[in-house]
Amino acid sequence: MSNTLLSRIILKKHIARRRGADMPAIIQLSDFHIKMSMGNPMNNKTFMGLIAALKKMNLQEPILVYNGDIIDSNIIRKAIDVSLASSEKAERWNALAYKAYALAEEYFRLLTSELRISNERILICCGNHDANTFAEPMTSIPCPGSCQEILYAEERFKEFNEFCKRILLQKDAVSTYFREINGINFMVVNTNWRNKWS
Repeated sequence: MSNTLLSRIILKKHIARRRGADMPAIIQLSDFHIKMSMGNPMNNKTFMGLIAALKKMNLQEPILVYNGDIIDSNIIRKAIDVSLASSEKAERWNALAYKAYALAEEYFRLLTSELRISNERILICCGNHDANTFAEPMTSIPCPGSCQEILYAEERFKEFNEFCKRILLQKDAVSTYFREINGINFMVVNTNWRNKWS
């Protein structure tokens, strides 16, 4: 929610105008790092300022591309007792992340309702803060659709995937997937299968 993000949005709108009226505006956002201390989105001046700036652009049926780090996992990691067993840490992370994602859902719902962005015009990519880094680490990256991928994803990306199910209304937001919106092809890639700490 910085000036850099606003300048990216302005640049993308300018490019869309140059290509013609048929090209929809693409709003690219990332790194909200939602934490419980942020509270109600209506009381968050930075967030409401972002919405106001976007509304002034009068974007018609924009596409929202969110490039990860919905929640702030650093806060969650600090709240977990390091003496716990790995499985207990993973469970605790999910419990705390669940609350952060519930708050993040309020932020996303306000943003999308204020800008009139429908679910089918939203793409969300998993960021490193969105993955449960206490989940059992993988030794290799699984093949898409494999049993190994499915089992691992259920633990590592459980809360992220549940959030995306509610916002995007799609079953799987963890695997690499392709979407076409208004003739524009998007590929969403999850690069968070391994911990940077392992």
